[in-house]
Amino acid sequence: MRSLNAWKWRQFWGRDARGKLRNVYEWLTSTRLPYVSFTLDPACPLRCNCCPWQSFSEAGKQLRMSRMSLDDFKHILSNIPRWVLIDFSGFGESATNPAMPDMLLWAYARGYRVQLFSTLVGLTRAGAAKLAKTKMCKFVVHMPDRTNFLYDADKWLVQLAFFDGLNFPTMVFGALGEVDPRILEQVSARGSVVPIGITDKRSLSDKESRWNDGPLKCRFAGKRLNQWAIWPNGDVSVCFFDYGHENVIGNLREQTYREISRGELLTEYRRRMLSDFGECLCRHCEESITQ
Repeated sequence: MRSLNAWKWRQFWGRDARGKLRNVYEWLTSTRLPYVSFTLDPACPLRCNCCPWQSFSEAGKQLRMSRMSLDDFKHILSNIPRWVLIDFSGFGESATNPAMPDMLLWAYARGYRVQLFSTLVGLTRAGAAKLAKTKMCKFVVHMPDRTNFLYDADKWLVQLAFFDGLNFPTMVFGALGEVDPRILEQVSARGSVVPIGITDKRSLSDKESRWNDGPLKCRFAGKRLNQWAIWPNGDVSVCFFDYGHENVIGNLREQTYREISRGELLTEYRRRMLSDFGECLCRHCEESITQ
């Protein structure tokens, strides 16, 4: 009981919104704070070249998934402790679900820390106004480019303009390829350009392209594997790179976060990851680190 209480205290003091105390926690434990990443739409229309969207779309069709509703989101959120960061990105574009701004606002109003990774495609002016009512830990915007995320620059600039006049925190912009100069000009005018890289995930769909031997840990989630991806039907994948729905460890519509984190499926996955050659998604991922 004493060790459990100490763990809860570390979680509490690790919730600094600016990330300073959070980084101390990560340094002490060699892992990052837990979060869950919501996928709100099973049929992402973007078809980015840097994404194995075929695997994701096929899994959604086979399971007959539909967009996550606001009521379903509220129910799932009720099974997640408030010290868990709520991330809106998942396997596709969150903004194509019209209820996304209401979901993010609902989570923020109930004391959860929230963050958003988005291309802005699908976002409305009313949705942008709702997002401006929150203080997100992070808002990363993926800009269109000429090789990976192909999208009409004029349309995208219209959606970027939805944030004009709003008292909104600084957004971080990133891209994989060459960006249209008009977009760079508009983004630079906002004084919020930070050079970041968007991960190319295509290799995840080709399991023969990479193999990592030995006991592993994740560059993002360490050995605890406490950064999960939630599908629209509530299924929980052990990782936000599980585009094929092959590493499900529970369902947050039917189970609590605590039940899944202590469940047999996650325990077995960890056992295979910490073994020398046990088959798991981490064996094929460039973010895996040999211990």
